[in-house]
Amino acid sequence: NSGEGGGGGAIRLTSAVVSQITETLLKVIFDAGSRQETSPHKALSPQDIVVSSLAAELMGKGFFLWRRHVTDVGSLISKLHRLSLIKRAALAGAAHRALLQAGQSAPRSFIRQMGNEALNLKTQARCRSGALFAIVALVKKYPSSLITALPSAVQIIIKCLDPSAPALRKSLLRPATAALHALVQNYPSVTFHQKSQRFAVGTTPRTSSVIVIYDLRTATKWRILSGHKKTITAVSFNPSATYLASYSPDEACLKFWETGSQGFLTNFLGIQGQCVKTVKLATITIPPSGQTTSEALLNNRIVWISPKMIKLRREDGKVSEHHAS
Repeated sequence: NSGEGGGGGAIRLTSAVVSQITETLLKVIFDAGSRQETSPHKALSPQDIVVSSLAAELMGKGFFLWRRHVTDVGSLISKLHRLSLIKRAALAGAAHRALLQAGQSAPRSFIRQMGNEALNLKTQARCRSGALFAIVALVKKYPSSLITALPSAVQIIIKCLDPSAPALRKSLLRPATAALHALVQNYPSVTFHQKSQRFAVGTTPRTSSVIVIYDLRTATKWRILSGHKKTITAVSFNPSATYLASYSPDEACLKFWETGSQGFLTNFLGIQGQCVKTVKLATITIPPSGQTTSEALLNNRIVWISPKMIKLRREDGKVSEHHAS
């Protein structure tokens, strides 16, 4: 049973009641979303706006309660996204808030669905760009929720910049750029080098704990750095992008890589970069007092203070200096 207490007694919601409420909310949201998809230029009636707004608001506020009774989260996310773009402030606002709650609860489904929306040239440009801006909104409001889905988010956003699909790239250049900027600002496990247009992301054991470096000019994977065994929470290019430093707290390990950004070494290394130094660090307990594990990991930072030296801030807030050679 699920319960909410208040006043002199407790309101008890059985699983059956929660299921029934969820089904009602879904029906209202799906009906409104489907009508927007099939007749985007036909306005919903004032009554439909009020009912749909209330359903979306309740879905968002109680998503933790309804979640287990939602069998197709991806479709719900899609409907909420479409409703968040409607030109009715009350409904759009409620749908947007519910969309972010769904994204916080099911980040992989959220990224997958927003990617499908963004890459679908059959939909309106506003819907495609809105999907990327929804990712930006989730990053800014609930950054810790996207940590596990970050590599997928990066891959989808960069795919939107594919020069072999000029119509897609042109329509999504601004929102895709904004999304990548938001990732760099909020996650130490991604890094961008402006001059070379390289974008790197550290991954988890789910994707072999590699570092993937993309070339934004071609929207392709340019390097794959393999050597870590656990989740990589911080990466950073040196000023010339010839070196990259990476850190994994679960391994208590810092690595330096030669990326071969130009010249002979590029051809010699192929797509694989070379680890030139591994630094074993003291094991520390995470999370520190007063922080969640995600909050602690988001505090990791690597900052280059010279072409071959970095400062590393670990989960406990302590900073140390390390040389690449």
